[in-house]
Amino acid sequence: MRILLVQPPFVQLNAPYPAVPYLASFCRREGHTVECLDLSIELFHRIFSGSGLALIFAEAEKRLPSRMPRLDAATRDNLLRYLSNADRYVRTIDAIVGLLATGDNAFSNELAAGRRVPWGHRAEGFLEANDNEIDASDAPLLASLIIEDLADFIRFALDPEFSLVRYAESKSSSQPDFAVVEAAARGSFLFDAFFRPLVRESLAAVEAPDLVCVTVPFPGTLPGALVFSEEAKRALGRTLPVAFGGGYVSTELRSLRDPAVFAYADYLCYDAGYAALAGIIASLGGGDEALYRTIVRRGERLVAHGFDGTDLDFFGSEPCYETCQPAEAGALRSFDDTAIRQVFPDFSDLDFSRYVRVVEGTNPMHALWSGAAWLKARLAYGCYWRKCAFCDTSLEYIARFAPSSAEALFDHLLEQSRRTGQRGVHFVDEAMPVGHLLRFALANLQNGKPLVFWGNARLEARFDDDTSALLAEAGLIGVSFGLEMVTESGLAKTRKGIGLDSIVRSLSALKRNGILAHAYLIYGWPGQTEADILDSMEIVRQLFAEGLLVSGFWHRFILTRHSPMYAEWQAGALPSLRAVEPAWTFGANDLSFEGEEEFERYGAGLDAALGAWMERAELDQTVKAWFDFKVAKPRVDAGHVATLLESAERRARAPQTGRGRTAVWLGGRLMREESAQDRVRLTWAYRNLLHHVELEPRRAEALSAALGWAAGSAPVASLTMDELLAAIDVFGGEPFEATKAYRTLRRFGLVAV
Repeated sequence: MRILLVQPPFVQLNAPYPAVPYLASFCRREGHTVECLDLSIELFHRIFSGSGLALIFAEAEKRLPSRMPRLDAATRDNLLRYLSNADRYVRTIDAIVGLLATGDNAFSNELAAGRRVPWGHRAEGFLEANDNEIDASDAPLLASLIIEDLADFIRFALDPEFSLVRYAESKSSSQPDFAVVEAAARGSFLFDAFFRPLVRESLAAVEAPDLVCVTVPFPGTLPGALVFSEEAKRALGRTLPVAFGGGYVSTELRSLRDPAVFAYADYLCYDAGYAALAGIIASLGGGDEALYRTIVRRGERLVAHGFDGTDLDFFGSEPCYETCQPAEAGALRSFDDTAIRQVFPDFSDLDFSRYVRVVEGTNPMHALWSGAAWLKARLAYGCYWRKCAFCDTSLEYIARFAPSSAEALFDHLLEQSRRTGQRGVHFVDEAMPVGHLLRFALANLQNGKPLVFWGNARLEARFDDDTSALLAEAGLIGVSFGLEMVTESGLAKTRKGIGLDSIVRSLSALKRNGILAHAYLIYGWPGQTEADILDSMEIVRQLFAEGLLVSGFWHRFILTRHSPMYAEWQAGALPSLRAVEPAWTFGANDLSFEGEEEFERYGAGLDAALGAWMERAELDQTVKAWFDFKVAKPRVDAGHVATLLESAERRARAPQTGRGRTAVWLGGRLMREESAQDRVRLTWAYRNLLHHVELEPRRAEALSAALGWAAGSAPVASLTMDELLAAIDVFGGEPFEATKAYRTLRRFGLVAV
């Protein structure tokens, strides 16, 4: 079959969202012809172009005069500045976008030196903070701020739902009424003026498909998906089969009651999607017998195919539903599992020169999200921990842990890197499994480190000095972690399975090895007191002060329908939690609870403090000073993290022998010199510093031979630390693992993973 895979707007601008590349690879493996459309990045280029801004400003000049008299003087002056600069924006926007897409050294220097381009408050603030003196290396940040200034103008003047990476998200997220989302999609100037023409032109340029698959990963992509489907059915016929799938569908539409969305989608696909897509393709030949994890509309009823567990319980209790179990449900699940493990993303249809690197500031960890292009892939589907109390652990994308072969993934991404010219990999796992991450790192190391990579992980104890040293040497540049509430009681409540001492040990290992660390943080937990919030905030301050965290983000706690907390509340096990279940017919994931509004006042202070700490500023200021109202004093000792860090560093100076683990030599070549008293001096460089040990000749020869093996004359993974020690101790005498020389090797190049 001919299948069209579509990414609707709006998603991140720096790289392709991975759903379409994964599905493209799967469909081609199954023998189908595939075309891919990333309409998110294409819509960006339509809007932020000379012709696009000309249309934007022309429409703004029609709409704004009637509003001007009601605006305050500062807002009115700001709008007049934009309108007056309209021609200059139109003339320079293509160069600004080109700088962010492919780089332009000449324009970077022009932008930094002359700055003869217009800008708004964001860019103005950046320039003022730098005394209006920047150099060419700052030009991408200034260009990014100019784009964001324009987005502010568009949002204020023409379309309040617009954002660079989402549209009408607040109306789509857990929206109980589909009509609200539908109205947002149909009442949009940007969609009517830009997106609908883009869809029509894109469809005219492709061969008519047998099936269209639209991925809807986030709430802010749903309005664009609706508009695309409407235009596709208008252009290619009402009978064109359209399937919606992705994270938003699998999470928020799991309790769907309103059939109205089926005016746009003929199929709603849930979870991994491979067996669901295969079932849809089979059904196009006649009959629904093969449908799996898919909902369809049949007359006035909805039919849920291939669901089990709590999903089946829900559908069975809903009068609007029928359920159907395919005869080969077990085989379909097995088919799905094989695809999850063996399908890797295919980026061959996507032009990376179209993607733009919007710089989000000077913080090096924040820059990873949007400041570079990445090949997005996952080491594993699901989460190997899946115990956190707040997480959607009952959903398959968390609960179904299915790792891929790290070596096969490496080989595939290396080939994709050669095809696309992109060396960077962003692992989009819920939590990268450390064992598989190490195997990927070893494969990268053995092949000369052609790739660099980063991603999200669980901050477990295995992130020790040895693991961090190998990962850093092999190309890991940053890791983000969920720390949530960073107190012992908070970690216990969230069921992270780690303590603060373990967090500090792992973060200190990452820091020593030059790996950036980002923390996701939570406030507003049901029953959380003000003192709890200030305690967590104080520990976060100390982690930044010690340089253990580079960046972070505070999330307001949201109670979700698929979390352990919700299940326990339903069972009566959390009597203190008073959740409020709203009536719904469409989206149903987020729930409110009594007392949550009390936490609203803390958000501004938490965000302001974190923003300063990420810039290494105000770290000596008490956390109480960030609030404009009286707050509780933290109960945490001011040197608590420093004490834990001192203990962690003592342990790092006395590493364990490493027995039972794989040996890897990260140091340079061993340089041999004769020494006094019939000894041999072995010298090597490790991270550009020289280290040495003195040994008797036979042991020095055995060590050189063994470390040559560990360094790559044989496969790295074939040598264990026990084998290494046995090879060196073949001559007897003092056990080598007890010597000062061995402790030196273990600290400066020899790691055990």
